[in-house]
Amino acid sequence: MNKTNKISYGAAALLALLMAAACKSAPVADTGGSEMELLAIYGNYNEIILDNAQEYTVKYGDTLTHIARAHYGEDGGYYFPLIMFASQTTVVDPDKIEPGQILTIPDLQINLDNIISRLQLKAMLLDVAFVYDGKADETSGAIKARHEKDREGLIELSRSL
Repeated sequence: MNKTNKISYGAAALLALLMAAACKSAPVADTGGSEMELLAIYGNYNEIILDNAQEYTVKYGDTLTHIARAHYGEDGGYYFPLIMFASQTTVVDPDKIEPGQILTIPDLQINLDNIISRLQLKAMLLDVAFVYDGKADETSGAIKARHEKDREGLIELSRSL
C-alpha cells in the first residue's frame, strides 16, 4: 500500500469515526422524536394554498403561537401549524424557531374557504396535537402543562372546522 492510499484510508476512517460520534451525540432524547414525527407528516399536506402568503422574519422572543395570533387574530394562535407546514424548510419543530428565520404565513381565509385545504388543515391540527401528546408525556412541570394545553387547543380548533 502506497503512502497516498494510507492517507486516503486514514482520512476515510477518521471521517467515519466523526460521523458515528455525531450520530451518538444527536439530541434525540430532548426532542422525544417529535422532530422526526413532524417531518414524517409534512408530506401529507400538499393542498395547503400558499397564494397571497406573506413572509415574516422571526424576532427575538417570538413563538409560532404569537406569530399566528399577530396574523390570524387573537383567537388564531392555534393555527400555528399552518405557518409551520408552509415554512417546512425552515421550521422542523414548532418549539424551535430562532431570530432571523424567514417564515411563510399563508392566507388563513383562503385555506378555510377551500374545502380541500380546510379538511387538510383540520387533519394537520390533529396530527400536530398527536405530536404534542408525546411531548407532554416526555416533559414535566410547566413545560408539560404548556404541551397539554397546546394539544387540547389544537384538538378543539380542529373540531371547530
